[in-house]
Amino acid sequence: MKPSARADRAWQRLVQMFGEEIEGRYPNGMPADWAQVIDRVDDATVREGLATIKTFRKPPTFAQFQAAMSSTPAAPPAPNPMPALVAYATKNLHLTETQLRQPWKWLYAGDSRPGSQHFGIVGVVIPADFDTGAAAITLHVDALR
Repeated sequence: MKPSARADRAWQRLVQMFGEEIEGRYPNGMPADWAQVIDRVDDATVREGLATIKTFRKPPTFAQFQAAMSSTPAAPPAPNPMPALVAYATKNLHLTETQLRQPWKWLYAGDSRPGSQHFGIVGVVIPADFDTGAAAITLHVDALR
């Protein structure tokens, strides 16, 4: 498997730093597991990781390489607003028994790919109660602020 262009550029920087020593250790170029590490992190992390590796006297082991490329901590996930929305709705909206029993539709926004930090609940739609004439209610997370 051929490494990505990004991983290839990082490999070229490693060759510039360590020359024949790293090329002798890895004659076929960047190992696939190293390329995967590069492809999982952002550009800033790669730059910082290469700056860290530049201080090494010898080419890094995979563990050292992986540690250097993961030095930037990931942003913590945002808290799930679902419990707060339920509490706010039941306390402040005077919902009917039917509205409380019926399923609520949760509204989502963002990048829904697995593992994305940019996806989450943005609101809820509480269904109407046609027996009492209570209208459907859309409650956004902004109401919690």
